[in-house]
Amino acid sequence: MEVIWFVLFAVLLVGYFALEGFSLGVGLLLPALGRTQAGRDRMVAAVAPYVLANEVWLVAVAGTLFGVYPLLEGEVLFGLYPVVVAMLLSWVLRDAGLWFRRRIDGRRWRGFWDGMIAFGSLGLSFGWGMALYAAATGFHASPVHPVGLMLGVVVTLLFALHGWTFLAWRAPGDFGA
Repeated sequence: MEVIWFVLFAVLLVGYFALEGFSLGVGLLLPALGRTQAGRDRMVAAVAPYVLANEVWLVAVAGTLFGVYPLLEGEVLFGLYPVVVAMLLSWVLRDAGLWFRRRIDGRRWRGFWDGMIAFGSLGLSFGWGMALYAAATGFHASPVHPVGLMLGVVVTLLFALHGWTFLAWRAPGDFGA
């Protein structure tokens, strides 16, 4: 039974990374590829229909972690408390940016929320890399170890590549794809 739950947990986590990875990647690329307001609008419009559905995968991962592995959940929250809090704040900032950027049609307003989308995507991506390092070491090493920081950069770059390939599919020719 443990093997079945482990496989389910792994499938949910991989599903989250595969599906939310492109939305985080598009958020990371927003300042670099969205040179105009219309370009940023097209980037956000390309990813917007998928954001809430992708976040369901994270809820399923958290529910499985809390329900099936309560001891691991305690270790994750205790050992990664600063990283988890930073990731939650990044998640809130990114989602707030996605929801609020279109509320007022002002250049400064949209620019601020576009920055929050990019900053939140960066925090989530980098945090996932640090969390994966901590999980790989059995939560015995600090996630702020140089290897953990390097893995944060690698995961961030992978999500950016994933977002770029998503944009190449959803908006071919618009963003250098």
